[in-house]
Amino acid sequence: MALFNEDCVLEMPRGSAPWGARHLGKEAVRRALSTRFEGLPDVHYGKAEHFADDGAGVGVSRWTLTGTPKPGERIEVQGCDI
Repeated sequence: MALFNEDCVLEMPRGSAPWGARHLGKEAVRRALSTRFEGLPDVHYGKAEHFADDGAGVGVSRWTLTGTPKPGERIEVQGCDI
């Protein structure tokens, strides 16, 4: 969380709005991300690739998430953050 701005925005795919759920501000983002660790206690983000265009003020991270939901079978999904 040290790398997040106070006015950061996190949009997660699950939620009632077309974009899922939107979390505004560092504290709201912290709470939203904590649910990921509660639901997937062994969550791991790997195979990360990062790209940035400082001129446009845009950065992208691609990653693979692995973990085991409580209870459930191990999952592996690819995703990205913009």
